[in-house]
Amino acid sequence: IVNSLDVPIDQFLHMFASIRANIEMNECEFDKLDLIVEEIYPDSLRRQNALILTIKEYIEKIDEPNGLGIDELVFDLEKSLKKEQRFVSKINLAHLKDIMDCTKDRDSSIYQERIYSFLERLKEENSSKS
Repeated sequence: IVNSLDVPIDQFLHMFASIRANIEMNECEFDKLDLIVEEIYPDSLRRQNALILTIKEYIEKIDEPNGLGIDELVFDLEKSLKKEQRFVSKINLAHLKDIMDCTKDRDSSIYQERIYSFLERLKEENSSKS
């Protein structure tokens, strides 16, 4: 979802959790996540495993009844990306589309498309400022 090691992990997690509107991660998402993480950290199995574990824990926090709300996450993501615009250029929309392809639920797909459009718009705005 990001393709640079200098991006804070919370940015990656916010984006992944925001684009993921399903209640449970399915096998397709796990498979795609494995491929993405291998691409981000090609030379470090330890970092790959740590990132996957962190993502799973983060998603569990979202799914908890009194955990993080998805709307709060999206708001925080927007605020963070506007504050640190250099992170916007590091968003890999192809990775997001890969994960979105796993979603079969119509409502989740619509929500994911809105998040995707939001991130796409941020990238376009950021590139026009450069």
